[in-house]
Amino acid sequence: LHDGIAILHERRASTLSGVLKEFSNVGAAETAIQTVIEDLGLQYRYTWTKEVESGVLRTGEFKILFLPYVQTLSAKEAEEIRLFVRDGGTLVADLRVATRDWNGHPLPKGMLDDLFGTTQDCAAAKPVKGVLEWTRDLDGEPLPAVASVPGIRADAAVAAVSAKVLATVGRTPAVLLNTVGKGRAI
Repeated sequence: LHDGIAILHERRASTLSGVLKEFSNVGAAETAIQTVIEDLGLQYRYTWTKEVESGVLRTGEFKILFLPYVQTLSAKEAEEIRLFVRDGGTLVADLRVATRDWNGHPLPKGMLDDLFGTTQDCAAAKPVKGVLEWTRDLDGEPLPAVASVPGIRADAAVAAVSAKVLATVGRTPAVLLNTVGKGRAI
């Protein structure tokens, strides 16, 4: 049993993160997401490429999908994720999402940039570290007070296009919200 929460374990992204080491690795990202979900008293389950390509996200089993440092996706996975979000699902990703092709080469643009309402330089990460300044809630409304968290990493290669910037590290967008169809991407 789970609470409608899926975490995508993408094996190619896992291997790639061990080679590139731009920010972290898939294992650390998955562990961090698991810890937060479990600390909230919720249950999740892992899904994988073949299952996503087969349409599991369209069965109604999941409400939210996490992509922990998933730099690669197949074209079919990307399309299934788009349908999931447009039909009301919530997609949450961290860094460098879908910036590489199936063989690990940089893409001209991120495969899911349209969902996230961003653009990013797929060829070169631009790591920044500093104080996260959270100024808007998950509806995009201003917070009554800014929440600050030191020691947060972000990617200056990402820019908001249609997404609302909820938090920044310096001038770099760190948490973004984009509404797509009935769903949203964070």
